[in-house]
Amino acid sequence: MSVSTLIRQYFSLEQATRSMVLVEPITREIVDAYAALMNLQQEVEVLEQAMESDPDQAPAIESAIEELSSRLRLLTDRCAYLLHELQSIGCVLKDMKIGIVDFPAMREGRIICFCWQLGETSLSHWHEANEDFEGRHKISSSFLEDSRIMSGNG
Repeated sequence: MSVSTLIRQYFSLEQATRSMVLVEPITREIVDAYAALMNLQQEVEVLEQAMESDPDQAPAIESAIEELSSRLRLLTDRCAYLLHELQSIGCVLKDMKIGIVDFPAMREGRIICFCWQLGETSLSHWHEANEDFEGRHKISSSFLEDSRIMSGNG
């Protein structure tokens, strides 16, 4: 399946910027939930090791693991819901740990992505669709003047 078949919408820079009022808080919540998931997973692993080294405490430890597992399921469900919310906006979360979001766009007949990272104050970078965050470029005035940047449905 090609990248273009996964894209539901192409953004103009203006559309992507306007969507940030929704994207930023959703992304922040995903990053926070992901960090909590990783911490809970570590707690479960520590408890599992403790249970192996002290079998007499197994019932109490199993109860604690069940509680953590329940919290893990709730957080996982919340993350899935939030990811769906981002998809419904039309953007793509590229990194749950640090909050990198791509906004597909068309430029000169090829797919590019406007790129934003949680903590940045504005949408100011882009990269080719086949590149990632490290390959991003600052949106320059010549980029903005290019009238061949299009938006619309994909």
